[in-house]
Amino acid sequence: MGNMMSMGGHASTDASAVDAYVSRLSDAEIKRYTDGYRRICRVEGASSSTNTPAFHRASSSASNGSSSNLTGAAVTAATEAANGPLLSKKLFRNKVLGAFTMIPHSLSDRLFEVLDTEHTGELSLVNVLSGLAWLKHGTFEEQVQLLFIIYDLDGAGEISREVLDRFMDVIYGRKRARHVSTVKFLDKVFDGRTVLDLREFREIVQVKDERGDALLVKWLAVLAAKIGIEDDPQILALEKTYNPVAIRRRIAQATLFSLTEVTALERQFQKMFDPKGGASTRIPASQFIEVLSAKGLFPEMLLEKFCACTAMPELVLFEEFCQFLSDFCRGGSRDEKIHHLFQIYSDRSTTVRVDFAAMKELIHVGVNCDTRDASEDAVEEEERQVEEISATQTAEAGWDEEAFGRWATGAVAVQRLLHQLAFAACILFGLKPELAYLEKRIVEWHWRDATCVFRIGQNWNLVGAEWWRKWCDYVNMDPKNGSPYGSLPVPQIPSNAVVEIARNSRGNIALRAASFSGDVNGRRPPRPGPIANWSLLMQSGSRRLKQNLVLGRDFYVIPSPVYAVLLSWYSGGPDLVRSIVEVPMKTEPELQIELFPLVLRVARVDSANGSVIRSGEEILLSELSTPSSLLEATCRALLLLKLMDKARLWYFNEKTPDHKIRIREEYPTELKKLTQESVFLLEVQDDDGSWPLSQTDDTITSSPSSNGVRQPTQRNDRVRESDTSGASKKRQREQRPSLRTSDICSRGNLGESLAQRDPGSDAGSPTIEVDPVLASPVVKKRFSKDAFKGPGLVGLDNLGNTCYMSSALQCLSHTRLLVEYFKNEAYLKDINLRNRDGTNGKLTAAFGELLRVLWTSDRKRFAPNEFKK
Repeated sequence: MGNMMSMGGHASTDASAVDAYVSRLSDAEIKRYTDGYRRICRVEGASSSTNTPAFHRASSSASNGSSSNLTGAAVTAATEAANGPLLSKKLFRNKVLGAFTMIPHSLSDRLFEVLDTEHTGELSLVNVLSGLAWLKHGTFEEQVQLLFIIYDLDGAGEISREVLDRFMDVIYGRKRARHVSTVKFLDKVFDGRTVLDLREFREIVQVKDERGDALLVKWLAVLAAKIGIEDDPQILALEKTYNPVAIRRRIAQATLFSLTEVTALERQFQKMFDPKGGASTRIPASQFIEVLSAKGLFPEMLLEKFCACTAMPELVLFEEFCQFLSDFCRGGSRDEKIHHLFQIYSDRSTTVRVDFAAMKELIHVGVNCDTRDASEDAVEEEERQVEEISATQTAEAGWDEEAFGRWATGAVAVQRLLHQLAFAACILFGLKPELAYLEKRIVEWHWRDATCVFRIGQNWNLVGAEWWRKWCDYVNMDPKNGSPYGSLPVPQIPSNAVVEIARNSRGNIALRAASFSGDVNGRRPPRPGPIANWSLLMQSGSRRLKQNLVLGRDFYVIPSPVYAVLLSWYSGGPDLVRSIVEVPMKTEPELQIELFPLVLRVARVDSANGSVIRSGEEILLSELSTPSSLLEATCRALLLLKLMDKARLWYFNEKTPDHKIRIREEYPTELKKLTQESVFLLEVQDDDGSWPLSQTDDTITSSPSSNGVRQPTQRNDRVRESDTSGASKKRQREQRPSLRTSDICSRGNLGESLAQRDPGSDAGSPTIEVDPVLASPVVKKRFSKDAFKGPGLVGLDNLGNTCYMSSALQCLSHTRLLVEYFKNEAYLKDINLRNRDGTNGKLTAAFGELLRVLWTSDRKRFAPNEFKK
């Protein structure tokens, strides 16, 4: 409350003064304001991860002895909010000042700025409580101070007539503010003065206009009376009942799901049960049973029993759906799950007991719950368990919950059913399993589902051997899975790939089995950390694999659906995707996984001068790649996907970058000639319809003709010139920079580029430590004297009502003194890089860039888009 408590708007923060103001609030007010603050900030007693310095100082003062004046509720509020959420300007206007629906934004923003003593752009609970206490319980002198601070926009300790005129417009509207009575009122207030200090303001603050309104203070009294009032209980009840956010929080509190999981389940609930994508929270019971039992994961008979217990006949609510999943599929002890099972199968029409028929049905469901893994002797198992319960004396009379619990604890059918329900929920709804055996079962299910049929284009992922073995140890899976020696199927491995023999890839199976049985220190293997595939890469940031990698020793292959599931549980990476391809063989083609495709770098053409700008991005060249798929991948890598319709793809060899070859859809066999030294080059068409490479003299070649002979491209694609002219033009191209000045300006690096002047440049130029990239000779030549060569006879395209701009630019670009001014770098010393209100010479640099293009380009026309921006 630094600004608010200072007499003249000084920014000295006084924690004891904050405590003094908060102490004026009653315990009921503090509780109401605190609860409202939490509700506004979308929290439910949980603290946010964002802290604020002002809040820490205020709350720490309360805990260090300066809170003697605070009530118990105030200390509790300050303590609980020590790491609490923060209030944004928008929430402050819409929620805290929600009673004033027509309040002008400028006024609410000014109130926010007064409360935001630390100028962080957010308010803490301490800021809000202190402001409310001062506003509602402040003395007349304190109210005058608050008004003065609000009106003192510049914090200069005085209020001007101009500022009060604007406040009258904002608060009372232009019609009343410009009325003769209001003008006379302000004339009377200032009485010939231009500004008012605090003493003078105190004397006139209660002055009234002809209508009898004290305009300077009236609005603040209305604000104090309306703000912070209790919400209508009926509105709160409706919000709690129908507000989607409140419903999600209520479900999260009643179940073992987090708020994030409830939100994800809601999306899946609507997507799965409402094909039209509606936001329904209730579905017919018949549809619920049909959808969940479709894949044979959830037993249909159990779902029918559950639907018979719902609150609304023949309907299943989203809340009941979440409760069902939480009861059987998330956390909780085995006894709790057995209790929920008893609630479903018990007969409540007479006494709360499970009769013999229900017991037989439960055993049948448990024995046959997994249709994919049902054993052949399921019938005998079911008959045996039914005979066991029928032999008991209380079988006909039914079992109460205690007897049912004793039986279910040791019943194999019940345990199998509980395991199946947890497994089914994880498969259908993507819930994260909490037990290792569930992770193993889910991975095996996805693996078998993905490998029912091997097909061309099916994706697999490489995973680092070290992480894979740790995970296999954790879930008790054979680590040979993922190699040709495992029990789970993998595609055919290429003959040139090296595979570790089985005896070396078995790992410590004996040790692992012992640890699961409790023989080795009685401990299970720990859960592994994030997936780590970086060890397979040649270098960080690249997707090229190391040489001489061995399958089963350095890496394993797993289906992409399995990798996606593991990634959702463990995160990590990077993703190393490989595809199944068809390989010609002597007898018939064979499907193999392509382990080591080419990974090639990509570059783009600079639209300003046709030079090549290389990037650090890479894309895979697979046997399945086509020119169109490579064009899309290149655009995606360079973040130019929106321009794919105006782009075309080339490639060149790193050893001969001047020789570029066009990749065409009609010549897919051209891709067979690419090697690891090839680089993809993306060219984007200019706004005027021309192609940047048409402005260069590089050797660019089309794809081969049908007779196999490479043909020169038409018009824009030039064949190789004589060695003499080629060398001359190559030297000319080397003088062209590969970065545009507009790029330098947009990154805020103009100062660094200007600092790269020659030692003989003006001594008054700024000396700034520069980035090594900007210190390159290419950037130095951007504004060099040699850059301005040529006739400068380049037309400027009309970009839409830019004919006058183009005319002016043409005049300026042919004004000899101005061209010499830029040519001799005289403008460099005139750029002020220290002016906070300026543009750091961006306009100057943009004009210089335009001059450079006009005086160096071989084009006949040019679109000055960058300059117009």
